[in-house]
Amino acid sequence: MDLPGQQPAPATLQSSGDALSVFNIDGNSLFGNKTHQIDFNALGSEETIVINVSGKDINLNTNFVGVFTQDNSKQKVVWNFFEAENITFNREFHGSVLAPFAHLVNTNNIEGTVVVKSFDQRGEVHQPVFRADLPED
Repeated sequence: MDLPGQQPAPATLQSSGDALSVFNIDGNSLFGNKTHQIDFNALGSEETIVINVSGKDINLNTNFVGVFTQDNSKQKVVWNFFEAENITFNREFHGSVLAPFAHLVNTNNIEGTVVVKSFDQRGEVHQPVFRADLPED
């Protein structure tokens, strides 16, 4: 994964080329002030993309571009906010959201499934729903 350095830039997640791509990312690094867009560099064979995002407080002000905005890709992506307690989306979000311990405030559209502890919905939630396979082990 390429994250911005000193200057604002895009963040790009690089596929492994496997059917399952898993990323472990610090939420503050990915959604910080230096990241102005998020893209995924797909190699074409991804059936499922899991993005594990650490951090208790997540604030998204970043745009999604490229593969993340395509309907056939969004349904394969699950964002696992496994530590999050508070999440705020100020921009359109692409992919399914799994945050079982978090309160989510959404001020724009979410393009995918939402599973959270509580939800302050100020934007719409749209399809596609999550339609990918997760490994059993």
